[in-house]
Amino acid sequence: MKFDIPYIPDREYTHFIQRHRDRIDSVHFGLHQGPVLDSRLRFKQVDTKRLAQQLNELLVPHSYCLLNTRFMAPDLYFDPLFLTGIMENLEILMEVASLDGIVFCDAYFLNALSSHGGNALGALEAVPGINCMIDSMDKARAYLELVDQTAFKPPSKLVLDRSLNRNPKALETLVIQLKKEYPELRLELLANEGCLFHCPFKPAHDAQISLSNTRLVRERGHEINREWGCMKVLLNNPEQLFKSPFIRPEDIDDYSSLVDTIKISGRTLGADFLKNTVSAYIQGSYGGNLLDLLDAMNWMADHFFVDNKKISKHDVNTLTNCTKECSHCEHCKQILDSTTHKKSIQFNRYTNP
Repeated sequence: MKFDIPYIPDREYTHFIQRHRDRIDSVHFGLHQGPVLDSRLRFKQVDTKRLAQQLNELLVPHSYCLLNTRFMAPDLYFDPLFLTGIMENLEILMEVASLDGIVFCDAYFLNALSSHGGNALGALEAVPGINCMIDSMDKARAYLELVDQTAFKPPSKLVLDRSLNRNPKALETLVIQLKKEYPELRLELLANEGCLFHCPFKPAHDAQISLSNTRLVRERGHEINREWGCMKVLLNNPEQLFKSPFIRPEDIDDYSSLVDTIKISGRTLGADFLKNTVSAYIQGSYGGNLLDLLDAMNWMADHFFVDNKKISKHDVNTLTNCTKECSHCEHCKQILDSTTHKKSIQFNRYTNP
């Protein structure tokens, strides 16, 4: 199994990818200058030419630029200077780094960019992002037909919604349908997001990130999630983490007959997180805290140690095939009790200077 992994402009991480490129199918990355156009906050500014040069050094088969913001300020759809700026960045990436395509979620943005860029975009795939939540044949067709009506190339791959990781019958049915109708399409699953199952906070959370990236409001996602969202749910009911549709490194082979690649997330958590997580998935095993590998639940590692090696294959099979009807079931609580301990609160010793 090969992987689609995040790329961030870090020299040691670049060398790490070079050493493991035989297991890497593609990298995905955001632009690091200009308006924030992807689905995460930006922490570092990097010139696009420099970014393209670093990407070119990776020597991996495919690369995809994340333009997957949920929405943007409405005037930008009609702003020729803004759209020209995006095209200039994409052209640099195409010329220097052999960019394969973009990842999108906002269909308005896709059409606006297609109309402005025209034939110059014919060499780039438009790949629906993970947050398009493609979990049915009807939804897959809707997005693929949308791309067909633009100047972009059809996508060579499609990432399926994370909920299907825990719904094997629905996953197998959709894969069979897609392979029959689009036999050349490579299929992908997201392994380590670690969000709540069918997270009810996600639509609003994605919108809040996009809104803060417009710079019209300040970012308050962590505070909101701690007080009113998923963080509060998980602290009050930590067994809910086992309902999350993650795929452990030990279990990726269970999906090898269905999909072509596994997607790893976590680019905002830094190079050390990415090296540790990608290494675990390449090795197919991890002996530490499962929470150290999960993107959205990584903060929980400060509170809990989930011994990954104590999670049995029987536990995983039960979680994967369960009905998700929790009112009369204690299985997640039982796994929590047998694999997890709460960390004690530690304070740094104060030294009088």
